Amino acid sequence: MDPITRLYENAAGVILPGFRGQGTFFNLLKHNVFEYAKRFDLREVLGEPVCNHIQLQKMCLQLGYRETGLEVDLMPAAAYTKEQSAHGRVSVLLGYFLHNPLPRTVFLPPVYRDELEYLYAGMGVERTFAGTKEDLPARGDSQGKMDVFTSAQVARMSIHRIGSDFDSFISQLENEACEGGVEIFQVWLPLTSPFATAATEILRIHGYFIGGLLPGRFGGDGLLMQKVKCETDWGSIALYSEHAKRIADIVKNDQKKIKCNP
Repeated sequence: MDPITRLYENAAGVILPGFRGQGTFFNLLKHNVFEYAKRFDLREVLGEPVCNHIQLQKMCLQLGYRETGLEVDLMPAAAYTKEQSAHGRVSVLLGYFLHNPLPRTVFLPPVYRDELEYLYAGMGVERTFAGTKEDLPARGDSQGKMDVFTSAQVARMSIHRIGSDFDSFISQLENEACEGGVEIFQVWLPLTSPFATAATEILRIHGYFIGGLLPGRFGGDGLLMQKVKCETDWGSIALYSEHAKRIADIVKNDQKKIKCNP
């Protein structure tokens, strides 16, 4: 849990075989979403239901889950070997259970303005969309951190400050990740920064495409951008709601557009 933003990430759960099919997991999830949130005064609970089946997606929606993005090919197939429920990497939905979300001002990159307005409408939150700057700041270093999940071959770069060196900053992080055999790259970009537009365009040049929204990040909201080395099997992605399917279309179309314009 982040004590500043009151954001909690709800991780996966495991139920013993003898207790499955009795609603145990649903009740545990409900407890985390509501009772735990009330106890610790949480504003948002992050959830990432997998897309190799729709059962967990359906459970989440019953509890008021707001879908905000799609993380393509996030999980390795090896994680599902025992249950044999996937033959390749598995994508996950990105979304939140929102408890008393705060009004915020965000800077929307024009290239994704329509897509982001659609995602915000699905969240049902109060946002003010401000104008952005098309150039990077004249000075100041970029700041952020990179977490590498070796077993999953995933690198997640969280950008805290967009500086004049953003292009080289991203290149350096990517080179470090590639040395570790990373296949999936994610960048969390602050929409609290008026320089989000320039940073987004640089990421697109590097081969990144839209992933979705990260409400509550960076004291405001974040934009998920992603890049994958593997070939995405879109036919294997199982989605339950029409909203999730529309999000997948947004992500898929942008991925295709980026590949066609390297």
